[in-house]
Amino acid sequence: MNKLRTGSFGRMVAGGGTVAKAGSKMLTYYAKRPFLSEAAQARAREDAARASGKTLFAGLSMLRGTALKMGQQLSLETDILPEAICQELAKVYHQVPPINRAIVRSVVRNGLGRSPEEIFDKFDLNAFAAASLGQVHQAVAGDGKPLAVKVQYPGIAKTIENDVRLIRQALRPMIQKDQLLPALTEVVSRLREEVDYLNESKNLDYFSRHLKVEGVHIPEVCPELTSSTVLTTTLMPGKTLDIWLAGTPGQTEKETVAKRLNEILIKGLYELHVIHADPNPGNFIIDDDLNVGLGWWISVV
Repeated sequence: MNKLRTGSFGRMVAGGGTVAKAGSKMLTYYAKRPFLSEAAQARAREDAARASGKTLFAGLSMLRGTALKMGQQLSLETDILPEAICQELAKVYHQVPPINRAIVRSVVRNGLGRSPEEIFDKFDLNAFAAASLGQVHQAVAGDGKPLAVKVQYPGIAKTIENDVRLIRQALRPMIQKDQLLPALTEVVSRLREEVDYLNESKNLDYFSRHLKVEGVHIPEVCPELTSSTVLTTTLMPGKTLDIWLAGTPGQTEKETVAKRLNEILIKGLYELHVIHADPNPGNFIIDDDLNVGLGWWISVV
């Protein structure tokens, strides 16, 4: 991806076009269904849902920001959406197409004052994970320590403001707007915090110092390599939770990881009064010893 759509009109047109294309694939299936056998209907429904999901993923990936956040939520609605659509949308956790290498260099240079090649002993310009607001690169510090460098998409903060403006306009005619607008205001506040990597680094540091759970690791922030748009931490080895589960671990292994995830919530909320505010599968890293590495976005409440 070389250029992010940030204007309200462009995002509205692109978003509307994506929804229309995805919907047309399902409508085509329903038009053909009366003429198909039961077995053929099942295959056609699966194919249409898969194609619709791919269209949604591609369109949301182009928009990023608030649109991809919505995609993350939709991927969890397995009781509403076909499984094939949810599977495609699950890619928004960390498999979004990355931005151009030149843009990555520009963001690092603007955020840290020097190019990545000048700052790090090694810096992989190919992102190993990309999501709604930024993407993550592997790097090596001068002392040989492996690092993860999260780079924010240029202009992403502006897209949030424009998307929210569009949503407010859409809600205006609805009779439930008095109930919905306060919730939207809360969502906006959290998103504004999430594009401030200095705030995120403070929250990570707080969790690192205070959350003590056996088998749970929290990345250490490198403050001298962090700005409002670039966040550098130690690298958490392992696989994201969704990929780890796809490897069909045994029941004992799953129970061990589930227990540690539960302890993160219980101890964080009731002892520290903090929560992990973006608990999607891409934000939990499971290593070979079943340790859980806690991902990026943490919010103090």
